[in-house]
Amino acid sequence: ENKIYEGEKVLLYCTRDSTPISKAEVAMDNSYQDVTDPSVYVKLKLTDSENKYLLAWTTTPWTLPANTGSAVNSKLQYSEVELGDEVYIVASDLVDKVFTDEKHNVLPHTVVRTFKGEELVGKTYAPLFENQGHNAHKIWSADYVTTEDGTGVVHIAPAYGEEDYFLAKKMNFPIVSNVDDNGNYTSGEWVGKQIWETNKEIAKTLHERGVVWKIDYIRHSYPHCHRCATRLMYRAHPSWFMDI
Repeated sequence: ENKIYEGEKVLLYCTRDSTPISKAEVAMDNSYQDVTDPSVYVKLKLTDSENKYLLAWTTTPWTLPANTGSAVNSKLQYSEVELGDEVYIVASDLVDKVFTDEKHNVLPHTVVRTFKGEELVGKTYAPLFENQGHNAHKIWSADYVTTEDGTGVVHIAPAYGEEDYFLAKKMNFPIVSNVDDNGNYTSGEWVGKQIWETNKEIAKTLHERGVVWKIDYIRHSYPHCHRCATRLMYRAHPSWFMDI
């Protein structure tokens, strides 16, 4: 007994069928398709400084309105990089990869200093949109942050990522769900709009506002529904589970 229980877990989810999809189903033929996504570098302004920003990276800008935290790896080396009037913080190994122009030439910059990620843990940054309340908009340490791609800084929207969800539960910071069963926003300035239809629009809007430092575009393989070919999303979802 007690083999079946109700819980909440971040699962792959089809907005057209309004149903979660198991990893086994996603592993089936033709589930992965190549898509082009905005690769976005977001400026998170540190609250203890006039001109210092964590530079976080995401390919799902639609999740930014649900941002409640960010993560670094406390063991990695980070650098403060001066570019014009602003100072950006990224993993040291990624400096020359991040600070490039459209033609992938390295931009002139100055590395002010390097330090361990643990120095950033516990600091706070200004919310991208509205303040999400107690314990939100802090920098946490997470082992899953690497220097394989991005900036070594991860933006956290716990309702839409498995590792982010576990971290939020463990550290007790807010989990904001602002998208309905059909993948439409339920609040904020894109209310009523569909997440994948606004993914690029959100990136461009935030770039115009100076919140996004730069946008690249990347082509990568992404899971789609094996039944209706709709692009899937990750989403915290109440469900019944079998304890095996």
